[in-house]
Amino acid sequence: MCAIMSKLKNKFYASTGTLVGRENNFDYNVIIENAKDIKSDGIEFMMLRVWYDKLDEIAKALADAGVYTPVMHFDKDIGVMLAEGDPKTNEKALALFSENARMAKMIGAGKAVFHLWGGQKSDGAVDGAIELLPQMKEICEAAGTELLIENIPCVYNDPLSVWEKIYSRIPDMGFIFDTRFGKFHEQYMDIFASPVWKNVKHMHASSFNGAKNEWGLIRPILQPGEGKVDFDHIISNMPHYEGSVTLESPVIAEDGSVDIATVNRSLDFLRERFEKYRPDEKPV
Repeated sequence: MCAIMSKLKNKFYASTGTLVGRENNFDYNVIIENAKDIKSDGIEFMMLRVWYDKLDEIAKALADAGVYTPVMHFDKDIGVMLAEGDPKTNEKALALFSENARMAKMIGAGKAVFHLWGGQKSDGAVDGAIELLPQMKEICEAAGTELLIENIPCVYNDPLSVWEKIYSRIPDMGFIFDTRFGKFHEQYMDIFASPVWKNVKHMHASSFNGAKNEWGLIRPILQPGEGKVDFDHIISNMPHYEGSVTLESPVIAEDGSVDIATVNRSLDFLRERFEKYRPDEKPV
């Protein structure tokens, strides 16, 4: 990562999901080869299902290369498993969750982004998943990382109502706000007005070209400044926020190459808007 001179308390990261994908065979070396050229304060490590048999290898490689990973995005498939609402599947999901927490500890990630639901069954069994949260929270605390629940899209409810249900049961639970999903449900202003906002510790930044609940256009994931997510409106209306922000928009070409210049432009875009609209977040 390049050193960044900023007047903001907020830290800006880039997700490994912007760099690694099917096009480059999910090769973790792409992270190591490109991290030094990214103008960020750190890297958010996104766990992929194909990496479970090489966690120690990847953690060592990241450490040897000096890649700073303050945030880890746990495997999204765990939320898909929890959505089944099946006790045996939940046991398997918790085992994978523990492996993710072990990885977070190895790479020094102080924040753990987690999808509590997902897949075609989405939030249909979310009440059962919420019952498991105290156990998952303890697992993360033992690993030295803070569990944060993301506002991912819902089919049966909406992300804020699920967040508020969690908050009513676990008042110190942390959350992570995704701009694309906030726009998808057209509820980011409601999120800003909710008491849960004070527990939002992290953000994901990306855009898309769809409208409310338009599932067919939730992808492709676009860069900030493109598509329908109005970052000027979001950032200017957001309550006080000193947490971190991760760019999640992919830059992988079909040949597997990555466009680091676009990553850096998008990071600059986000920093510029925080500088413009968030003077209260600047150190005194």
